Parts: sequence; C-alpha cells; structure tokens
Amino acid sequence: MSSKVTKDTLYECVNGMLETTKGDNDGKKRKFLETVE
Repeated sequence: MSSKVTKDTLYECVNGMLETTKGDNDGKKRKFLETVE
C-alpha cells in the first residue's frame, strides 16, 4: 500500500533537511562533501 505525497510537501521536507545539514539554526554541520557518482 502506498500513499502519495504532494510536490509542495516533498519540497518543504527536502529543503528542511538541507537547511539542517548546512549547520544553520543549530543544525548539524557536515564535515564532508556530498557527491553523487
């Protein structure tokens, strides 16, 4: 069984995670480059 996520909700969640990994707002700063091979 699967549920659908609206595009707006998806972008909101992804942007929230990206802001957290940048180290802003007491987020966790990553000390490595993220790459895609």
